[in-house]
Amino acid sequence: MSKNFNIDYTSSLQFTATVPVSIGKWYNANYVLTCYKDRYKSSDWYGYSFDRSKWATMLNLSNTFTFSRKPMVALDVNAFFRTPTIVGLWNYSRQWNLDAGLKCQFLKNHAVVALNVSDIFESGMPLLKEKFYTQRQTTDERFYRRSIFLSFTYKFRNFKEQNAGSVDTSRLGY
Repeated sequence: MSKNFNIDYTSSLQFTATVPVSIGKWYNANYVLTCYKDRYKSSDWYGYSFDRSKWATMLNLSNTFTFSRKPMVALDVNAFFRTPTIVGLWNYSRQWNLDAGLKCQFLKNHAVVALNVSDIFESGMPLLKEKFYTQRQTTDERFYRRSIFLSFTYKFRNFKEQNAGSVDTSRLGY
Protein backbone atom coordinates (compact mmCIF):
# COMPACT_ATOMS: atom_id res chain seq x y z
CA MET A 1 0.00 0.00 0.00
CA SER A 2 1.42 3.36 -0.95
CA LYS A 3 0.29 6.91 -0.44
CA ASN A 4 1.83 10.11 -1.68
CA PHE A 5 1.79 12.81 0.94
CA ASN A 6 3.60 15.95 1.82
CA ILE A 7 5.06 16.79 5.14
CA ASP A 8 3.16 19.83 6.40
CA TYR A 9 6.16 21.39 8.06
CA THR A 10 9.88 20.83 8.28
CA SER A 11 12.57 22.95 9.89
CA SER A 12 16.22 22.71 10.76
CA LEU A 13 18.16 24.81 13.24
CA GLN A 14 21.90 24.41 12.81
CA PHE A 15 25.06 25.65 14.51
CA THR A 16 28.45 24.99 12.91
CA ALA A 17 31.97 25.69 14.13
CA THR A 18 35.05 25.20 11.94
CA VAL A 19 38.56 25.10 13.34
CA PRO A 20 41.47 25.08 10.88
CA VAL A 21 44.67 23.61 12.32
CA SER A 22 48.17 23.82 10.87
CA ILE A 23 51.37 22.53 12.44
CA GLY A 24 54.43 23.50 10.47
CA LYS A 25 54.44 22.37 6.86
CA TRP A 26 53.65 18.75 7.66
CA TYR A 27 50.09 18.87 9.10
CA ASN A 28 46.94 20.67 7.97
CA ALA A 29 43.43 19.95 9.18
CA ASN A 30 39.89 21.25 9.38
CA TYR A 31 37.72 20.24 12.31
CA VAL A 32 34.01 20.90 11.76
CA LEU A 33 31.44 20.46 14.54
CA THR A 34 27.75 20.81 13.68
CA CYS A 35 24.85 20.65 16.14
CA TYR A 36 21.37 20.71 14.68
CA LYS A 37 17.71 20.14 15.47
CA ASP A 38 15.44 18.78 12.75
CA ARG A 39 11.65 18.85 13.00
CA TYR A 40 9.08 17.07 10.81
CA LYS A 41 5.32 17.47 11.10
CA SER A 42 2.37 15.99 9.19
CA SER A 43 -1.33 16.24 9.97
CA ASP A 44 -2.44 13.24 7.86
CA TRP A 45 -0.32 10.16 7.37
CA TYR A 46 -2.76 7.30 6.84
CA GLY A 47 -5.13 8.96 9.26
CA TYR A 48 -2.44 9.61 11.86
CA SER A 49 -0.45 12.72 12.60
CA PHE A 50 3.09 13.19 13.81
CA ASP A 51 5.30 15.98 15.06
CA ARG A 52 8.87 14.76 15.57
CA SER A 53 12.06 16.62 16.40
CA LYS A 54 15.53 15.67 17.55
CA TRP A 55 18.90 17.25 18.28
CA ALA A 56 21.94 15.64 16.63
CA THR A 57 25.65 16.32 16.33
CA MET A 58 28.10 15.75 13.49
CA LEU A 59 31.88 15.90 13.61
CA ASN A 60 34.08 15.99 10.49
CA LEU A 61 37.86 15.77 10.75
CA SER A 62 39.90 16.32 7.58
CA ASN A 63 43.62 15.75 8.08
CA THR A 64 46.58 15.97 5.69
CA PHE A 65 50.02 14.76 6.72
CA THR A 66 52.80 15.83 4.31
CA PHE A 67 55.82 13.54 4.64
CA SER A 68 57.93 15.00 1.84
CA ARG A 69 57.79 17.98 -0.51
CA LYS A 70 60.18 16.71 -3.25
CA PRO A 71 58.82 14.30 -4.24
CA MET A 72 55.50 15.28 -2.67
CA VAL A 73 54.15 12.44 -0.51
CA ALA A 74 51.01 13.06 1.56
CA LEU A 75 48.47 11.07 3.55
CA ASP A 76 44.86 12.25 3.85
CA VAL A 77 42.78 10.85 6.71
CA ASN A 78 39.14 11.91 6.98
CA ALA A 79 36.81 10.91 9.81
CA PHE A 80 33.08 11.48 10.25
CA PHE A 81 30.76 10.85 13.20
CA ARG A 82 27.05 11.57 13.65
CA THR A 83 24.83 10.88 16.66
CA PRO A 84 21.43 9.23 16.11
CA THR A 85 19.01 11.47 14.23
CA ILE A 86 15.65 11.43 12.45
CA VAL A 87 14.37 12.11 8.95
CA GLY A 88 10.58 12.20 8.83
CA LEU A 89 9.37 8.99 10.47
CA TRP A 90 12.75 7.29 10.10
CA ASN A 91 15.19 6.88 12.98
CA TYR A 92 18.84 6.87 11.90
CA SER A 93 21.36 5.06 14.10
CA ARG A 94 24.75 6.42 15.08
CA GLN A 95 27.03 6.64 12.06
CA TRP A 96 30.78 6.97 11.60
CA ASN A 97 33.24 6.68 8.77
CA LEU A 98 36.99 6.66 8.16
CA ASP A 99 38.65 7.29 4.77
CA ALA A 100 42.35 7.39 3.95
CA GLY A 101 44.40 8.20 0.88
CA LEU A 102 48.09 8.24 0.03
CA LYS A 103 49.32 10.49 -2.79
CA CYS A 104 52.75 10.78 -4.38
CA GLN A 105 53.73 13.38 -7.00
CA PHE A 106 56.92 12.97 -9.02
CA LEU A 107 58.51 13.90 -12.37
CA LYS A 108 58.45 17.59 -11.41
CA ASN A 109 54.86 17.19 -10.14
CA HIS A 110 53.60 16.10 -13.58
CA ALA A 111 52.84 12.53 -12.44
CA VAL A 112 50.58 11.60 -9.55
CA VAL A 113 49.90 8.16 -8.09
CA ALA A 114 47.09 7.97 -5.54
CA LEU A 115 45.68 5.13 -3.47
CA ASN A 116 42.40 5.83 -1.64
CA VAL A 117 40.27 3.66 0.61
CA SER A 118 36.79 4.88 1.53
CA ASP A 119 34.67 3.66 4.44
CA ILE A 120 37.49 1.48 5.76
CA PHE A 121 35.38 -0.15 8.51
CA GLU A 122 32.11 -0.24 6.49
CA SER A 123 30.39 1.86 9.12
CA GLY A 124 29.37 4.86 7.01
CA MET A 125 25.72 3.90 6.54
CA PRO A 126 23.24 4.14 9.41
CA LEU A 127 20.69 1.51 10.34
CA LEU A 128 17.25 2.93 9.46
CA LYS A 129 14.20 2.07 11.55
CA GLU A 130 10.61 3.21 11.47
CA LYS A 131 8.21 2.42 14.30
CA PHE A 132 4.98 4.38 14.01
CA TYR A 133 1.67 2.95 15.23
CA THR A 134 1.44 -0.38 13.34
CA GLN A 135 4.20 0.47 10.85
CA ARG A 136 7.47 -1.42 11.48
CA GLN A 137 10.30 -1.23 9.00
CA THR A 138 14.07 -1.70 9.17
CA THR A 139 16.59 -1.03 6.41
CA ASP A 140 20.15 -2.23 6.86
CA GLU A 141 22.60 -1.26 4.11
CA ARG A 142 25.66 -1.26 6.34
CA PHE A 143 27.69 -3.67 4.21
CA TYR A 144 29.80 -3.67 1.06
CA ARG A 145 30.40 0.08 1.22
CA ARG A 146 34.19 -0.03 1.31
CA SER A 147 35.94 0.94 -1.92
CA ILE A 148 39.57 1.06 -2.99
CA PHE A 149 40.83 3.32 -5.79
CA LEU A 150 44.25 3.38 -7.41
CA SER A 151 44.86 6.15 -9.93
CA PHE A 152 47.67 7.50 -12.06
CA THR A 153 47.52 10.99 -13.55
CA TYR A 154 50.02 12.64 -15.84
CA LYS A 155 49.95 16.36 -16.69
CA PHE A 156 51.50 16.95 -20.10
CA ARG A 157 53.98 19.81 -20.10
CA ASN A 158 52.66 21.64 -23.16
CA PHE A 159 49.01 21.42 -22.14
CA LYS A 160 47.29 24.80 -22.09
CA GLU A 161 43.87 25.08 -20.56
CA GLN A 162 41.41 26.78 -22.90
CA ASN A 163 38.67 29.10 -21.74
CA ALA A 164 35.21 28.37 -23.05
CA GLY A 165 34.48 32.05 -23.57
CA SER A 166 31.14 33.66 -22.94
CA VAL A 167 27.88 31.81 -23.39
CA ASP A 168 25.21 33.26 -25.69
CA THR A 169 22.14 33.66 -23.47
CA SER A 170 20.09 35.86 -25.84
CA ARG A 171 17.86 32.94 -26.82
CA LEU A 172 16.90 32.47 -23.16
CA GLY A 173 15.02 35.77 -22.97
CA TYR A 174 17.27 37.78 -20.68
